[in-house]
Amino acid sequence: MRKTTPGGSAKELTEDEILRIDRCFTGSRHERRDRTLFFLGLGSGMRIGEMIALEVSDVAPFGKVLTEIVLDKHRTKSKKSRTVALSDQTVSILQAYLKHRFPPPRKAVGAIFPSQRTGPSR
Repeated sequence: MRKTTPGGSAKELTEDEILRIDRCFTGSRHERRDRTLFFLGLGSGMRIGEMIALEVSDVAPFGKVLTEIVLDKHRTKSKKSRTVALSDQTVSILQAYLKHRFPPPRKAVGAIFPSQRTGPSR
């Protein structure tokens, strides 16, 4: 993940910065959701709006997280479809989150990251 410097250019986060951010999630109200969103953004380069618009059918249509996500033009800032590759670590984090969010026998459908209006976050 990159952060913007005063000159406008992006700077990569260091491993220490990533670990410090990760520790901030511990004990928070939506710890699992927020940590998953952070690492999904870090591992994929997706924008927050793209991530929160994801549905289970986009990421794990058959119960297993895909290694690539196809974002249709209605979900991107540029209004152009694109494919986003996920690292093995990101796939594992998403799979664990979905397992927690939709414990069996509950069917995994709908929004992956619900808002307060669309449903509870687990």
